[in-house]
Amino acid sequence: MDQQPGLLDAYRWLLNEMEQVYRSFEQGMAPPEPIPAGTMGFIHRLPNQDARHAVLLKLAALLNFLSGAIALCETGAVLPQGAVKRMADEAAEDVLFLTTGLLSGMTDRHAEFLDYFWREDFADFDDRLNSFQSRPQVKREKVIAAIHRISDDPSTATQVGKLLSKAYSGFVHAAAPHVMDIYDPERRIFEVLSAPAQRRLEHEIDLWNQMYRGAGSLTLAAKVIGTDADFNRMKAAIAAFEQRTNSYGQAPSMPSRPKP
Repeated sequence: MDQQPGLLDAYRWLLNEMEQVYRSFEQGMAPPEPIPAGTMGFIHRLPNQDARHAVLLKLAALLNFLSGAIALCETGAVLPQGAVKRMADEAAEDVLFLTTGLLSGMTDRHAEFLDYFWREDFADFDDRLNSFQSRPQVKREKVIAAIHRISDDPSTATQVGKLLSKAYSGFVHAAAPHVMDIYDPERRIFEVLSAPAQRRLEHEIDLWNQMYRGAGSLTLAAKVIGTDADFNRMKAAIAAFEQRTNSYGQAPSMPSRPKP
């Protein structure tokens, strides 16, 4: 089965628009500086470790994850693609969590999140075995709940967020139903180097959701740390992306699976 015509091209186009807006954000960032790291020499770290710069780093990760998901799409590696899509969704959620905090007021939960986010792995780079510092995480459901608290129906929105997180976690942990995505019933083998054509197409179409949600989080970030021009460019990019893919607010329809 062939790839969805033009869909990957639309993903690449939207990712390029997102990158250009991110470059605008970067111009207002205090650049990373080298700091001593024992016998390792120097490593680069941001001098301003605040919420705004955390948003910039999370967005950098988000764009990298989306780029990786597109590349995996092209090779048909659907299991790692599913895991990367989960990572992209979480990075987008983190951006929304921080930007809504910057808009409506930072809370103790935001402070806890930032403490964990900026924490180094080691207190002493020359004694890693004895100086490892744990990095807990604010529970995902708390992040999701904080994001959706300002929505018209926070309860339903939170449930949907939890569902998405749990659904994609099966790819991260290689749960049995997700591993079955690489089984080819015609050849009766597991396609360990790629995936059956039908599954490849399904995952390619599903990536629309991460591209759309990622663009949405970057749009909100533009409202907080960017300019009016950045915000308007992202709004226009999302509208063009929807028109280009003929899909509005949700991914294109999945093809029906053939009968065995």
